[in-house]
Amino acid sequence: MRTLILLSAALLAPALAHAQADTVPTLPPAGARVRVTQPGGARMDARFWYLRSDTLHLLAPSSDSATDLALDQSPRVELNLGRRRETWSFGGLVLGGLIGVAVAQLTGDEGSSTHEAGQAISSAAVGAVSGGLAGWFIAPARYRTLDLRAGSGATTP
Repeated sequence: MRTLILLSAALLAPALAHAQADTVPTLPPAGARVRVTQPGGARMDARFWYLRSDTLHLLAPSSDSATDLALDQSPRVELNLGRRRETWSFGGLVLGGLIGVAVAQLTGDEGSSTHEAGQAISSAAVGAVSGGLAGWFIAPARYRTLDLRAGSGATTP
């Protein structure tokens, strides 16, 4: 009988632990950048401070002044995941290089092939550097929506 009780407890323990873990929402670390959108459409950038059962406490992005936001207003809270600058820079580098080669071919004269090759290489290099820098600076910020309702336990992409 004791073996049967131990065996059933061992089999039920993972399911009970999983159900218990689903009652706590996944929270960002304190100081993480968030974007809050009110139901009326007003948007605010802030830093996450802490969460209580009915209130979200935020800090202003440039100072430590606190802002409290009631969760019964159903605000949309999104965690800032940063920018994917490397991807955008690489894409800009490739596209800029291709545009540079195309411009060199379209504006090239009927001179020596060595001169045309040098012009194509320099145009590709200038295009690649320009495109890479442009990609670095225009990379958009990425966000993930947080579900802060009690009992949700998950973040939505």
